[in-house]
Amino acid sequence: MRGGRIPLNREPCRLAVLLDGAAAATRARAAHHQVAIEVQSPDVIVHVDAMRVRQAIDNLVDNSLRHAHPGATITITACTESDSLRITVQDHGAGFRSLEQVQALISRADGESLPGDGLGLRIASAVATSHAGVLRVADARSRGARVTLTLGHVR
Repeated sequence: MRGGRIPLNREPCRLAVLLDGAAAATRARAAHHQVAIEVQSPDVIVHVDAMRVRQAIDNLVDNSLRHAHPGATITITACTESDSLRITVQDHGAGFRSLEQVQALISRADGESLPGDGLGLRIASAVATSHAGVLRVADARSRGARVTLTLGHVR
């Protein structure tokens, strides 16, 4: 990874299959924690590095699962608009302690990381940047966290 970018191998990929696969890989662990995972995605072909996007989604879902309360639902939603793709992972956990701190951890330029300091978010951010996009973090309106991965040049 250099300058927040990682090498990509873009290929045509069925978005719904990619996201369903990410959810399926975590559902058993989620069920153990009494958390449901839902996917809402159009069945479209996008040109992305599926392995890297899956890595980013896995990190985001893992973060959500660690903070979700029993009985909660983690929702992965996706939509395409023009030449971009937006994937949002939302949970109903405690939300972010400080959005400013989270954003600072994501954009650390020194490459250093400590356990629990947002490495998964930094990886997801690098995936977004490499796809001509951006990662945005927010507190969900109802409660919890919402992380949106926007990727460009997907059509």
